[in-house]
Amino acid sequence: LEVVTIDGRGRGVRTTAPLRAGELLLAERALAVAPEPQLAQALVSMQGNLLPELRGQLNLMCDGQTSQVVLNRPVALRDYPCTAAEMFNAEAARAQPQECSGVALSQMRRIVDLNAYR
Repeated sequence: LEVVTIDGRGRGVRTTAPLRAGELLLAERALAVAPEPQLAQALVSMQGNLLPELRGQLNLMCDGQTSQVVLNRPVALRDYPCTAAEMFNAEAARAQPQECSGVALSQMRRIVDLNAYR
């Protein structure tokens, strides 16, 4: 699997090899677990305690309003979002995380609305 930017559609995931029916494509731990109405607030509250890589994951999530990060080349899913962050010079932000204000609650609500597993 790789993460790509699809013209006019945004970021997506595509396969790089044929898949078998029922094949597991992705398994990951949840960043936070809470009833959906409280999830955005839980994520905002905890983002100051997250490792820089996890904060970077939040910043790369689509909220449907702010301009999406456009990948200038496909990135293997196992390397995303680290490689994507490097593509956008996020190393400087990671080196000085105290200067990062984080994701605002209103934006986090949009992120949860578009990305929460239901």
